[in-house]
Amino acid sequence: MFRFETVHVNTESEVFGRFEEIDFSLEKEGVRAEINVFFTCDEALDDLVDFWMDQWFAAGNRDHGGPALVCGGPALFGGQTFVKNVVRVLDFATTCTGEVATEEGLEHEDERVSLVSAQFLPENIGSDRPSLTDRDWHRRKSEATNTFQDVNGTRNSMKPIKTIHNQSFAKIGILQLNFTIGNFLENAKHLGDAYEQAVRDGADFVVAPELGICGYPPRDLLNRADFLQSHDRAIQDLTKRIKDVPLLMGGIEKSTQKNGRPLHNSAFFLQKGRSRVVARKCLLPTYDVFDEDRYFEPGDGAQAPLRFGGKRIGVTICEDIWNDEDVWPQRRYRRDPVRDLARKGMDILINLSASPWNLEKERTRYRLLREVARREKIPVIQVNAVGGNDELVFDGQSLVLGAKGGVLGIGAAFREDVKVVDLQGKEEKPVWTGEEEQVFRALVLGTKDYLQKCGFREVVLGLSGGIDSALTAVIASEALGSDKVLGVAMPSRFSSPGSVADAEALAKNLGIRYAKIPIEDSFETMVRLIAPVRGGKQGGLTEENLQSRLRGVILMGISNDSGRLLLTTGNKSEMAVGYCTLYGDMCGALGVIADVPKTMVYRISRWLNRKGEVIPQDSIEKAPSAELRLDQKDQDSLPPYEELDRILESYVVDEGSIEAMVKKGINKKIAEEIVRKIDLSEYKRRQAAPGLKVTTKAFGVGRRVPIAQRFDPRRLD
Repeated sequence: MFRFETVHVNTESEVFGRFEEIDFSLEKEGVRAEINVFFTCDEALDDLVDFWMDQWFAAGNRDHGGPALVCGGPALFGGQTFVKNVVRVLDFATTCTGEVATEEGLEHEDERVSLVSAQFLPENIGSDRPSLTDRDWHRRKSEATNTFQDVNGTRNSMKPIKTIHNQSFAKIGILQLNFTIGNFLENAKHLGDAYEQAVRDGADFVVAPELGICGYPPRDLLNRADFLQSHDRAIQDLTKRIKDVPLLMGGIEKSTQKNGRPLHNSAFFLQKGRSRVVARKCLLPTYDVFDEDRYFEPGDGAQAPLRFGGKRIGVTICEDIWNDEDVWPQRRYRRDPVRDLARKGMDILINLSASPWNLEKERTRYRLLREVARREKIPVIQVNAVGGNDELVFDGQSLVLGAKGGVLGIGAAFREDVKVVDLQGKEEKPVWTGEEEQVFRALVLGTKDYLQKCGFREVVLGLSGGIDSALTAVIASEALGSDKVLGVAMPSRFSSPGSVADAEALAKNLGIRYAKIPIEDSFETMVRLIAPVRGGKQGGLTEENLQSRLRGVILMGISNDSGRLLLTTGNKSEMAVGYCTLYGDMCGALGVIADVPKTMVYRISRWLNRKGEVIPQDSIEKAPSAELRLDQKDQDSLPPYEELDRILESYVVDEGSIEAMVKKGINKKIAEEIVRKIDLSEYKRRQAAPGLKVTTKAFGVGRRVPIAQRFDPRRLD
């Protein structure tokens, strides 16, 4: 007797008309066989047999327990009348659990169930059945297309329905693309064009990123019915362009469950003008910048590996691969979808990804995927998105690894790439660029996409002659072209001649437009206007901030008049401790270096000057100063930036305590003072422009700290 148990049922309406896919498992004497059965009731029987034969015979599984099922199974589809009969009992068959006798069929009062048991013919089942030779295998394969088994077990002859289309899985097409959120028509066209390019280049199977058709992350747009309708139309339009070579891509699936979230983050399999869902994201990240549990219902992990080209393909989506117990000492989730798929048997693992970049992220991904490839001894394919969407920057750097964990192919860094990778190629070690270059390229891409996707073409920014505004100007010039950048110097009585000269030299080096608008007259006027309410006070923070706010007014005026987007130039270290002015230097629509610590600003600037002066050397070497009062220096009120950035790393990124900082050798009094400033400045950061994220913990949507709160880490009771 054989145990017959339904594991999973997936019904799709757009593949072969009505299409049913059922995963079964059979177990006898400890031998378990996983098999997959397809039913249809439409008239495209030729396509069904072609598809079914591709999925089964190309797999070539010849181990004990399951292989004979593969040999005998295709004969069932030799007659269309029989297929229609099978469909009529499908609803019952997929919900029952019973015993399959070796001759009588499934024992149940409903005689129609014998149609289902006809798949499991006694002559084709047995744990002691030897594996077939190649000659026997091909003979069985040929017989299966010329015969069929009817419900009474009578063998009938017939002509071959269709020549088998042998699909292979030797070359994988990687579509590492830049999508604009909600731009469905353009995203679908872009996907289709890239797919056709990959096919021309010889791809047997093409893969695109997670949620590519709508862009990632769509956030609360997922709550809009018209957004979802546009998504579905875009997939339908794209599906029409997909021919014999399949496309595996990410999209939104509406849940059929009564309870739970209404959507799934899913993987769609497109081929021959048809589409179906083959996997659902199981692990939904809800931390840092991610909030997927807000919108999506997790997959239950019941799907079996996709079969194509003789391979069992495990399909996962982004976070599903980030829970490996061999990599993380403490895991965020209890489940591991990769190991779940491995237990079902897979020959290749594919991961559709929209994984935003931060420092060393590309190395972390590689170590993670390498561990999976080596452990499972299979190729691993990860296709990542590229481009900037608000504060997030996606780096691409998609990976195709061999079974030994070496690199077969890697996507370009911070740019689109359509690549075809031979899975039989030579495995090599990855080569990564330095941190300074990675951060710079991330900021360039993030700035370029923010401008273009928001409909802007030109920018304006203030040039102080300091290193922060200089680096921001270089990034903008690289992203948009020097002719699209306007730098404005706005000196006051406290601006040194050297700073004005450095601003002019930078503009000349970059070839950007340059203007100088002194603020001295305006500053004197503002000081005089507010003098009556100051009670005779002079100077101080009030007058320092007046200068900054006058500059903000001028830059916003230029932005309004010219249509240029205003860029802010503050770095992470200054933003952390509030060394910035609301409605002054914080004016702007994008914080280009808002997540770049001051020490990294210096590192990138020196890297840019490695082959010649881009940023004036004086801007790098002189002591940093806001120049808002006479002889002012940053270190008048702040520790050296090397020490400040260590505290930021410990308190903001690692979320460590003051005690932990002291153990690292940081002065306790300095740590307490910096922590106080960080906490007090939360209200400022809440009003800041969005900043491009390049570290593991940035200020903004990924760090949610209340403003009105009284927790004091300096005084723990």
